[in-house]
Amino acid sequence: IWVGAPLFLPTIYVSAMLHIILFVVLLPVSAWRREFDFTNCARTPTIFHDPHDTDLPEEMVVPLAETITLSHSAGNSAEVQSFSVPLRSASQSVAQDKSDVIEHAKILFQNYMDALPTPNAPVCDDQTRTDRAFVFAIGSIFNDESKRASQFKSDVFNTGVKKVEAVKQALLSEDVTCPVFAAIRSGFRRMWTYPSGGPNHFWAVSLHKDEAQAPPVFGSLTQVDKDWFGMMRPREADYDVLKIPPEIVVMSGTSKSLRDMYPCDKLFVFGYGYHHPVANMPTGLSDIFRVENRIKNRSPFNQAPDKTEIPTLKLCELGQERVGNKIFCENNLMANYGHVLTQSYIDIIMAGILETGFTTKVGEFTVHGGASPDIISGRYLFHVIIAKIFASTTTWPVDEVKGRRVLFINDRACPRNGNPIYTPKEKLHAPHGGGISSSVFAKDIDKLYNMIDAAMKDFPDGRAMIEMRIEGEDVCEKLVKVTRWMDNQLEKEDSLWDLAYRRVPKEHEQLPVPAQSCQYKMA
Repeated sequence: IWVGAPLFLPTIYVSAMLHIILFVVLLPVSAWRREFDFTNCARTPTIFHDPHDTDLPEEMVVPLAETITLSHSAGNSAEVQSFSVPLRSASQSVAQDKSDVIEHAKILFQNYMDALPTPNAPVCDDQTRTDRAFVFAIGSIFNDESKRASQFKSDVFNTGVKKVEAVKQALLSEDVTCPVFAAIRSGFRRMWTYPSGGPNHFWAVSLHKDEAQAPPVFGSLTQVDKDWFGMMRPREADYDVLKIPPEIVVMSGTSKSLRDMYPCDKLFVFGYGYHHPVANMPTGLSDIFRVENRIKNRSPFNQAPDKTEIPTLKLCELGQERVGNKIFCENNLMANYGHVLTQSYIDIIMAGILETGFTTKVGEFTVHGGASPDIISGRYLFHVIIAKIFASTTTWPVDEVKGRRVLFINDRACPRNGNPIYTPKEKLHAPHGGGISSSVFAKDIDKLYNMIDAAMKDFPDGRAMIEMRIEGEDVCEKLVKVTRWMDNQLEKEDSLWDLAYRRVPKEHEQLPVPAQSCQYKMA
């Protein structure tokens, strides 16, 4: 996917190399012209009044400019002209704490920018200089609706939105940020080392500074500003901010580095992760609780694991064939503070890549995603190849999963993460709920799951992971429900995302086809 890769690609799996070769040969550089447009990437947050109004209702009804037909999970259809939005967080103190984190992060961002050296190349003498910041996405930030949901939730819960017009303003934006796919040439590694904590208890990806890592790490760049950095900091608070030299960030489809593209500008490139290389973690994922201060000093990881506080221990009742000896299983879960590897989190990333640039209209509103897997595989093969390359440039805990020291569960019917992809209610195992991250129409969800599994199976480690994934409805029966801010709306199928993904045509009506704004096309 990046020209100039022959120096380090031999270390990547053969299947990944074939994808990269195919991509370089078939995708003309001209097709990337839109991708390198970094303008208008960072959203300016909307400021609302009365941030701590305790008289706010639990939810607000937002009217639509048109009537649409919704197919409910119960099998009936209904015409709807509105959707609802939750307006209050669990407590105002939580909202205030996050506001403090946001403001501190904005100061930190400016400190990073101020500390950057000013390029002094001769070519820069007569050029206007610009300060630029880029986040290197390696995980859920790939998912457009996941990012927007973080912004929207921050707007609502940290500014106390209480007017319909303000909520509409926060949701009406049709701007689509087309990610610039790129790779860090070397020196970093993507690993499954972020422990989410309770009640979620799943492992998420982290970027690790690792000089011994020769192969590249695939990701995407989005230009951001101080407000974006502040908005995202509560979500990424348990990660270090890793500075990435722009000289080693190689732009896809070209031989240029990010520094080559902006030789005269100050460039702050960063990712979320940790400074510890894999060599510092000989035992496996559980070593992160020992080596990483940001984690080991945080409750509950700053004390010995408490068996009564680890609800995932019930997974050890699934039987020796699937989870190993019960005592062995419990000991390993205790060492991992109850954390398991989950398919639902992988789905957020993979669905985000597959649905990149697609938007679905709901009246005057826009929801990211909605393209059917049939359309993607038939007309947007590029997205499938990118998903495969993501998987093949990730360090997977294969040996730990094989040895049952880490459990890998299929939790699609009972997702563990805070905001999973939109999952049709009939596909969930009650009482578990879903989320609102980019997904597909309800009727296409199984096709999306199959597409994601096929992408993972395309290289040896991914295939081994899928083969060892723990399946079955009884998995969900062993897990506690994760409570989310949109639960009431999704239970009633009364959210904007229900309207987007459960919409069916009226008689003689043809639904609008999801639009593609980024134009990633194979030649």
